[in-house]
Amino acid sequence: MDSLSQINTVKDLMELQGKTKEETENKIHPFVKGVLDKIFDEEPAVGQELAVAIVSALKDLHGTQTQNYVDSDNAESAAIWATDHTKLSIILDLLNEVVL
Repeated sequence: MDSLSQINTVKDLMELQGKTKEETENKIHPFVKGVLDKIFDEEPAVGQELAVAIVSALKDLHGTQTQNYVDSDNAESAAIWATDHTKLSIILDLLNEVVL
C-alpha cells in the first residue's frame, strides 16, 4: 500500500505509517488489544464512534467527580478534576469535528 486513496480502515492507515501489529500489541492490555483487533477491521467511522463514546464517558465521570469534590469542600481536587473535564470536553469537540 503506497497511496492515501487506498486507506479504507484504521489497519490500512497503520500499515501505511509503517507501524507493525507487534509494535502496537506489546504496549496494550490484552482486553484492549481484543477490542482494537475488531475495530481495526471496521470502517474508520466505527473507531471514531468508539473514541467518542469512551471520551464522553470519561468526561461525564470527571464532571461527577468534580461536583463530588466541590460538595465535600475539597477545592484542590475539584480543580484538578475540573481541569481534566475541560480537556476531555475539548477532545470530544475535536473528535466530533473529524469528517470521515
